[in-house]
Amino acid sequence: MGLGSRNVCPGQQVVTLRQEGRTPAQARNVAIVAAWVDAYNHMDFDALASIAAPDLEVDDPATGTHLQGWAAFRARAEEIVTRYPDRRITVTGVMALGDSAVAVDAYWQATENGRSVRHAEAMLVEVVGDRIVRRRIYR
Repeated sequence: MGLGSRNVCPGQQVVTLRQEGRTPAQARNVAIVAAWVDAYNHMDFDALASIAAPDLEVDDPATGTHLQGWAAFRARAEEIVTRYPDRRITVTGVMALGDSAVAVDAYWQATENGRSVRHAEAMLVEVVGDRIVRRRIYR
């Protein structure tokens, strides 16, 4: 499988593995993660809710964050969008891991008090059916 590029979000070019060789479940999971990133970048809470499992878990060991459930995630996301209205995740690579998970290489960036804030992060996203059930963020 070679590397290629495709648009995940309008105006955002990402590097990803080409589609050939992916199972239907892997292709679906990568598309679900792409839709999640797009909805996050646009703070489209309706779209995020349609992708997230009601019992969604989000873990970020670097910050000590553990969120359990859609309501907890939404509350935290609303805090983040208030603090960083221009925040954005830019995906630089994805890889399907079996038929139930996707590894994502990305960076998160925003502006805070007039200065740019940016950090690299990797995410492991677990999918069941057509819903994201767990996101674990590594920095």
